[in-house]
Amino acid sequence: MLGIIVDKNLTFKNYLNKKIKKANSKIAAIKRNQHFLTFFQKKIVLSSFVHCHFSYAPLAWMFHSRELNDKINRVQKRALRILYKDENSTFEQLLVKDGGFTVHEKNIQLLLIEMFKAKNKFKPHLLQGIFKANNYDGPILRNSKYFKRPNVNTVRYGEKSLQNLGVKLWDQLPSVIQDLGSLASFKSYIKKWKPFKCPCNMCKTYINKLGYVNLCNCGHC
Repeated sequence: MLGIIVDKNLTFKNYLNKKIKKANSKIAAIKRNQHFLTFFQKKIVLSSFVHCHFSYAPLAWMFHSRELNDKINRVQKRALRILYKDENSTFEQLLVKDGGFTVHEKNIQLLLIEMFKAKNKFKPHLLQGIFKANNYDGPILRNSKYFKRPNVNTVRYGEKSLQNLGVKLWDQLPSVIQDLGSLASFKSYIKKWKPFKCPCNMCKTYINKLGYVNLCNCGHC
């Protein structure tokens, strides 16, 4: 995972821009030949030549900018438009039609799977050191937390850290799912799950020249 970047001078931003460019070039080639492919053939080809660019070691690069996230979403939207021959639906409508998730949501699912492995002492040991048990010895409460929440002192290495985001997302899972004993059962559940409200900065409401804001969710404003 940590060897995701072969060239040490290549930053994550450049790495993702390179992957986005490659994915777009593959989409252009598939679009030119889509009339020779059936629906299922297009689905396989798009998965093999487009989606694969964003499935390698995402935990190493998932804390990218909002701008890069929008670019990745546009790639996924182009792929879905070709798959369903739909040029009118929005990205959200295409996702519902496909029954799929955004790349960011898939990254979150993978993060929680790795946390489940850490909780149950599966390999790799590196993640067990990142996601530490709370070691609470008191009475078991209904809202007891398994993972220790880190002390956040900075934005880049605290609030935006893998540990901080992972613990917040883990606490959104029902306790019965957290306590599953089978990795296969956990994967089966988590691959159909998305957070009610993702706490990362990319999913927060951002207003230009104002910053991140918390808007009322009452539905009447």
